[in-house]
Amino acid sequence: TMLPSSSNRLIVSSLVVLLTAVISGAAPTMRPHARRGALPVDSDRREEEDESCASFTATLREEAIAEWTLLVEEPFTDSLAAGTLENRLLIRYLVQDHAFLDAFTSLLASMVAVAELPDRAEGAAFLALVTSTENTYFERAFEALGVSKAMRAAPLEPETRAFEALMRRAAGTRKLHAMLAVLVVAEWSYLSWADRVVPAMAPGLAFYHREWIDLHTGDYFRSVVQYLRDLLDRLAAFELSAEERDEAREYFMATVAAERDFWAMVHRGGERPPPGPSSSSSREQQPSF
Repeated sequence: TMLPSSSNRLIVSSLVVLLTAVISGAAPTMRPHARRGALPVDSDRREEEDESCASFTATLREEAIAEWTLLVEEPFTDSLAAGTLENRLLIRYLVQDHAFLDAFTSLLASMVAVAELPDRAEGAAFLALVTSTENTYFERAFEALGVSKAMRAAPLEPETRAFEALMRRAAGTRKLHAMLAVLVVAEWSYLSWADRVVPAMAPGLAFYHREWIDLHTGDYFRSVVQYLRDLLDRLAAFELSAEERDEAREYFMATVAAERDFWAMVHRGGERPPPGPSSSSSREQQPSF
């Protein structure tokens, strides 16, 4: 089956980013003791470690737990699982979310390029999924929901532009810890809300409700989140200086704020104000880098 032209463009652009970084020698030189090869997939082990000895990523999540909880318990996701989400909100969300797919794939490709060779395979496989399966979901959802080309070309909201800029800024650093910090929040927060709503999924959901949840839960996506977390945790434990750990923390917290602002933007003009701190207060807490 041929992928839509936008999927082909994403794949090509992502491969260009990946190959350019590899050819230019972007992969960092790591001290010998940090070279531990490919990371194992063991979700149970990860949860046990979180409970017995908090990892770097677990510690960062705890530092942001109030905002994190709002992301995980976002009412939009409950309505999505129940099949009661208003189409206008879903369309607003999907149009804005799809707008920074290019920035996200560039960030992911850049991360894969600078990772140690044994650690690239899983990231590359996830990049292939994002540029194919996830993007074709958008195409089919837009068609089913009657989203015209004009609607898809609507101006980006400030929150979307800010999130896109954050992704590109992280990719531009060529620093593995900065890129991973953004990716960990983006994927881990989505896994967390998706896992939460799966038991409440209504039967007979429209595909544009069901598949968006399916894309962000299950054993495979859980292994991707573990892979990203393990990479950052290993860096923090064996490689990063105190200054670099602080930089990773800043990117992590900035991404939590960007996610929160994005959800608030989706609801703006809707039936309820977003809970928690306002978007403006969240932006004030973001570092200037």
